[in-house]
Amino acid sequence: MIFNPAIHLINKLTYAKKIILFSLIFFLTISILLVNLHVELNRTIQTASQELAGIDQITAVHDVIQLAQQSRGLFSAVVAGDTSLADAFITKSQETTISFNDMLSTLNPELLAYTQNVSLEQVWKDVISQPWTQSPEENYYFHTRFVHRLHLFLLEVADSYEWTTDPEHVSRYLIDSIVTTFPAFIESIGRLRAKAVSVVVVNSLSEEQNTNFIILEYEINRTFEDVAHSLQKINQYVPELKKDIESGYSNLKRIKDRSLEEKRKIVSNIGSDKIAPKEVFRVYTRIVNDSYNLLQKEFILSLEKNLYSRIEKSKKQLYLAVTVSAILLIILLYLYVSFYRSVIGNFFKITHVLKQYTKGELGSRVDINTNDELEEIGSALNVMADNLKNTLSENKKIAKVAVQASKAKSEFLSSMSHELRTPMNAVLGFAQILKFDTQNPLTEEQLDAVEFILVGGNDLLNLINEVLDLSKIETGHTDLSFEAINVNEIFSLVATTIQQEAKRSSITIDNKTATQPSSLSLQADYNKLKQVILNLSSNAIKYNSEQGVVTFSCEELVTGTVRLSVADTGDGVSEDDFPGLFEPFNRLSKTNSTISGTGIGLSICKKLVDLMGGRIGVFKNPEKGLTFWVEFEKAS
Repeated sequence: MIFNPAIHLINKLTYAKKIILFSLIFFLTISILLVNLHVELNRTIQTASQELAGIDQITAVHDVIQLAQQSRGLFSAVVAGDTSLADAFITKSQETTISFNDMLSTLNPELLAYTQNVSLEQVWKDVISQPWTQSPEENYYFHTRFVHRLHLFLLEVADSYEWTTDPEHVSRYLIDSIVTTFPAFIESIGRLRAKAVSVVVVNSLSEEQNTNFIILEYEINRTFEDVAHSLQKINQYVPELKKDIESGYSNLKRIKDRSLEEKRKIVSNIGSDKIAPKEVFRVYTRIVNDSYNLLQKEFILSLEKNLYSRIEKSKKQLYLAVTVSAILLIILLYLYVSFYRSVIGNFFKITHVLKQYTKGELGSRVDINTNDELEEIGSALNVMADNLKNTLSENKKIAKVAVQASKAKSEFLSSMSHELRTPMNAVLGFAQILKFDTQNPLTEEQLDAVEFILVGGNDLLNLINEVLDLSKIETGHTDLSFEAINVNEIFSLVATTIQQEAKRSSITIDNKTATQPSSLSLQADYNKLKQVILNLSSNAIKYNSEQGVVTFSCEELVTGTVRLSVADTGDGVSEDDFPGLFEPFNRLSKTNSTISGTGIGLSICKKLVDLMGGRIGVFKNPEKGLTFWVEFEKAS
C-alpha cells in the first residue's frame, strides 16, 4: 500500500515524538497559509496603488482629447466659411499642442514607445498643417482620426497601469466608463458640435448633412445607454452608492438631452438668421465641458475613492491578520504544551495498568478523566477487567465512532471532488502543450494518444463540474441575483456560444427570437438562466439527427409569464420516459450510446429553475424531436 512507508516510520516513533512531529506539520501549515494571506493582501495594495498612479495619466489624455475636440469644432467653422473664428482656432490649436507635449513628457518608456509606433505626434502635426481651403469633410476626418488615436491610447494607458486586469466588479465598470464608454459619449457630442457649426456657417442643410445628424443622434443615444448600463452595474454591486449613481445618471441624461435639443433647434432654424456659429460653438462647448466635469468629479473621483478604500481595507485586514495570527500562535503553543503533558502522562497511566494486567492483577483500574479517546481506552480496559460487563455500552460507543467516521468520509469525498479539478486541469494543460508544441511535434500515433487524453479528460472534468454543481444546489450553497433579462440578448449570446459546436455536428441554429420584439424581458438570475439555456441547447445538438435543426423561440403567456423554448429534430424519447428525464444520472435509452454525457445536466437545469421560482417541461414535436421549455415571471 502507498501508506505503508509512512505507517512504518510513524510506528518507530514514541508517542511523544509523534505529537511533536504532527505539531510541527500543523504549525508549518498555518505559517504557510498566513504567509500566503500576507502576500495576497500586499498584492491587492500594490495593484490598487498602481491603478491610482494611472489616474493622472488618464486625466492628462482626456484633457488633450477635450482640446482637440474644441479645435475640430472651430476649424470646421473656419473651413466652412466663418473666418471670424480663425484666431480662436489658432489659439486652441496652440493650447492643444502644449497640452499634448506636456502629456508626452510624463509618459513612461513603454507608453512613449507606443505613441511613436502609432505616429501619434505626426497625426497631430497633420491636423494643424491642413490648409484653410480644404473641404469640411477632409478637416473633420483629420481631427477625428487624431481623437480616435487618443481613445485607443486611453486603452493602452489603462493596460499599462493594470486597470484592465482589476479583479473588482465596481472598479472594472468605473474603468470601462472612464476609458471607453464615457469618452465615446463625449466624442459623439464633439462630432455633433463640429457638424453643427459647419452647417450653421453655410446656413443650409443638405440631405447628406441631415443623414449625418441622424447618425450622430443615434450614436449619442447608444453611447449614453452604454454609460447608463455601467452605472446600473455599479449600483448593483455597491448599493450604498445609489444616491451618487442616481445623481450621475441624472446629470448624464441632462447633458444628452441638451445636446440633442440644440441639434433640433439648429435644424429647425436653418435658413434664418436666428443662430450664429459662435453661439452654437459656445453652447456645445459648454455641454462638452459639463460632460468632462461629470467624468472627472463623478467617475474618476469614484474610482479614486474606491481604490483608496481598497488599499485602506487591505491594510486593516493585513494588520488584523498579523495580530490575530500572533495571538493564535501563542494560544496554540500554550495548548500544545498542555496537551503534550496531558497525553504523555495518561499514556504512562495506561502502560502501568497494562503491566498489572499481565501479572493477573485485574483489579487495577485506569483512572483518566480527559473526555477524549484516551479516556475511552481507559474505560475499555476497565470494562475488559470486569469480564465485558459493559459490552453493550461499549458497542454503542463503537457505533458512535463509526457514524463520526462515516461523516468524516463524506466530508472528505466532498472536499476531494473540489481537489480533483486542479490535477485534472493540469493534465489537460500539459496535454494541450504536447498537442500544439511546434518545436517538438508529436507523431500521428502520439497525437491520437494525446487527443484521447484531452477528450477523456474533458469528459471527466465536465462530470466533476456537474457533480459539484449538483452538490452545491442540493446543499443550498447556490447564490442568486435576480435581474431583468432581455430574451433576445440571452438567446443571441447562447447562439453565438454554441455556434462552433453546432457547426462541428452539422446542426443549424434557428434563432426565431432575433425577429421578435426586443423589449420582452423576464425576471431571473442571469448566469443561472444562461447555464440552463446552454445546457438545453448542448443537449439539442448532441441528440439531434444528422443535418438537424435547433430552434430558439419565446412567447408571452396569458399567465404573465415568459416561456423560452429549445427544440430539436432528433429521435427524442418516449413520453413514458419523460418523468425520468430530470433524474440525476438517468440517461434513459442513451446509457450505452456513443454520445458522451453523465445524465446530470437536465437534473441541474430543473433544480436551478426551481430555485429561481420558474417551471421547466418538455413535449414531443408534431413532426420530430423534443421541445424543452422554461417559464419565468415577466420583468416589470
